[in-house]
Amino acid sequence: MMRGNYREAAGDLEPAPTPSPGGGAGVITAIQPMPLPATGTALDNPYASPGADEAPRKTTSARGVIASRSARLAAVMIDYVCVLLVTVPVLSSAILVAASEQRAFGELGVAATLAGLFVLGIVQASYLVREGQTIGKKLLKIRIVDHVDGEIPHWSRLLAMRYVLNTALRQIPLYAFVDVLFIFGVEQRCVHDYLAGTKVIEI
Repeated sequence: MMRGNYREAAGDLEPAPTPSPGGGAGVITAIQPMPLPATGTALDNPYASPGADEAPRKTTSARGVIASRSARLAAVMIDYVCVLLVTVPVLSSAILVAASEQRAFGELGVAATLAGLFVLGIVQASYLVREGQTIGKKLLKIRIVDHVDGEIPHWSRLLAMRYVLNTALRQIPLYAFVDVLFIFGVEQRCVHDYLAGTKVIEI
């Protein structure tokens, strides 16, 4: 039984077929809902700028990723700890020897300290010449390379300009502060990096 645009079937009302323009009986098809976009797309926040969800990029150069300031600081601290680990036990032994044998502590302490620093210096220099790393930089997986070609610098330039000359310049008041301050520049290079023509990269 037809009631308006509906007909009775099995006790329920369902939409009656509507005539098609060609004269035949057409059937109303159900409207399919539009698929919703997946979460995490730009439609979640239409006001977000393009690339807002991307992770911050690391500073790069022509040859590798520049080492972070925190990694360089941690490497320097490790190198200082190595100095303490070498000199403190040697000085402690020197104190005991001087007390037992009644020797002058001054001469023995200075000799023991210089010997320990000499051995540590040989180890550090060998790492620098072969790999462009100190013990601290090796543990932090960063390396000193030439600023232009990205290769390990020649040992004479690396040791003389970056370490010997820089150590001498540190006797100038405020030089050490200025040297460190330069790392906050765009290239993240200290004064001694510019003097030696080097930079520090991740490996």
